[in-house]
Amino acid sequence: MKQEFKKGGLDNDFLTNNEGADNKSLKTLTVTKDSTRANSYIVFYVYDTFSPSYKPITKEVVLHINVIKEKGEFKIDSVW
Repeated sequence: MKQEFKKGGLDNDFLTNNEGADNKSLKTLTVTKDSTRANSYIVFYVYDTFSPSYKPITKEVVLHINVIKEKGEFKIDSVW
């Protein structure tokens, strides 16, 4: 993700409906193994956006991701 951002930025994230990542939000990005579920990870980051009334706000995003291995490569199986 960091390499793609350096190449030309990131576009809208369809999973979180976030309008993009910046250096500040990438610094908050963490991925940890979910010890309660097999092959699952918890992704967390914070980003700045605007409320419906255009006031600046900060939002926290937590994604739970399950991965599977197909043909030797890991792929996202589900997100919740």
